[in-house]
Amino acid sequence: MRVVTFNVNGIRAADRRGFRAWLERADPDVVGLQEVRAPAEAVPPEAITGWHWAYDPGQLAGRNGVALLSKTAPLAVRAGLEGDAEFRHEGRYIEADYQFDAGPVTVASLYLPKGAVPDDGEAEAAKYARKLRFCAALSEHLKTSLERAGRDGRPYTLVGDFNIARTPQDLYNNHSKRPLDGFLPEERAWLTGALELGLVDVVRSLHLDGQGPYSWWSWRGQSWDRDYGWRIDYHLSTPELAARAAAGTTDRPASYQSRVSDHAPVVVDYDRSHGQVPTGQSAAEGQSAAAEGRAAERRAGGDGVPPGGGAETVADSRSDHGRSDHGRTGHGRSNQGRAGQGQSDHGRSDQGRAGHGAADGESGA
Repeated sequence: MRVVTFNVNGIRAADRRGFRAWLERADPDVVGLQEVRAPAEAVPPEAITGWHWAYDPGQLAGRNGVALLSKTAPLAVRAGLEGDAEFRHEGRYIEADYQFDAGPVTVASLYLPKGAVPDDGEAEAAKYARKLRFCAALSEHLKTSLERAGRDGRPYTLVGDFNIARTPQDLYNNHSKRPLDGFLPEERAWLTGALELGLVDVVRSLHLDGQGPYSWWSWRGQSWDRDYGWRIDYHLSTPELAARAAAGTTDRPASYQSRVSDHAPVVVDYDRSHGQVPTGQSAAEGQSAAAEGRAAERRAGGDGVPPGGGAETVADSRSDHGRSDHGRTGHGRSNQGRAGQGQSDHGRSDQGRAGHGAADGESGA
């Protein structure tokens, strides 16, 4: 079972940059997407044809949006943080229950707000406080989701863009003398506390030593070429699922020109009985070999997805915390709004993060 998290930094821009080619090559079972940033009707239908699609676009035009793209239809979909009123309209969290060949699982896709350095001014302090409020609401939601998953006998994995580097291994400029948003003590402590609820940082568990593997690099300067990155995209899984992780790493593009987003996908393969990485073989090599084998199976008619796929938008069901009726509308999405694709990068600046960090294009959200 291959699970991927990918902040696409705008699905329309990502589709122009090669998202479909990446999806075919990566051959995931489920992908958690963040920053989709499009109304449901403006998602390019060609980008999701043949896949089941659950999406919460939120109600903030051109911002946020989280989705789950899967080979298998979800059994249930829930959007938003249960019990939360402040953030539920923003399209930041979606989870779904699946039954894959490797077993049942709940997969959640998260886009956590970017904060700021609170000492930089009143507006920045408010933005940072807002991020911490979201973190507190997410912790409460995680307790509910983990309890539900345990009661139902389902492993749980939370994937997404956390906008936090938890340890010095997770960012290149960890000796900066100035405070860095995304690497402040309180937000790092919160992420450690989230793990203590009963989750494992899967990629770190597979890469205990050394820096990275990073998942975000600025578009600007030499950040990409010099690997001046941050690891802010995570797979946090319950222990029984994490123990089945055979390989996990960043799917770093071959060149700056081939980047689909300022983030790279982070890929984890589960179930050691179906893809254990041989001794001496890197996680990336193991994933490549597994992808080639699974792609061959699909070409031979093995585990392919029916061409029609399925689509589900849950934006209108948040009154009961995003429980949908699974009425799939198909892929007859219009191309309305696609002319407005000029927000391809969404203006990620290099301010903050010591000159190599990113504003997340939320205009202060």
